Amino acid sequence: MTRMTEILKGKCVGCPDGLFICMWMAKCDAGDCFRSHIGYKQRKGITSQKMMEKIGNDYKKYLKFEPEMEEIDRLQKYFERSIAILSNFQPNRLTFHRKPKIWTNTVFLKQKGKDYFYIRSKLDSLFSMFPAKG
Repeated sequence: MTRMTEILKGKCVGCPDGLFICMWMAKCDAGDCFRSHIGYKQRKGITSQKMMEKIGNDYKKYLKFEPEMEEIDRLQKYFERSIAILSNFQPNRLTFHRKPKIWTNTVFLKQKGKDYFYIRSKLDSLFSMFPAKG
């Protein structure tokens, strides 16, 4: 059975930027076989040599991409996605560390200390956690 929401840590040998890795995962997320496609293993992150090389190459390109911009704005422009960062992600409670200006095509991430986690979920499944008022 597929879970509605899955949380993956942005971790990959050769790329120190967990936020970049999470955005890269969101860009490459094409559906059900995602974990095996990128070689993701719990507590280890991305382990596929091929994917680690792709991330490393993309990260080198990113470092040269508009370096004068603020990091979040730069990531949003590079990946063409909005970023929402949650500090608290529990049933019936979402607390945002950062909300996007535009909610279209938004990637939801969780921040815990210095670590970032990609939240694989559809927006409607996130909001279905909350009881309907009425």
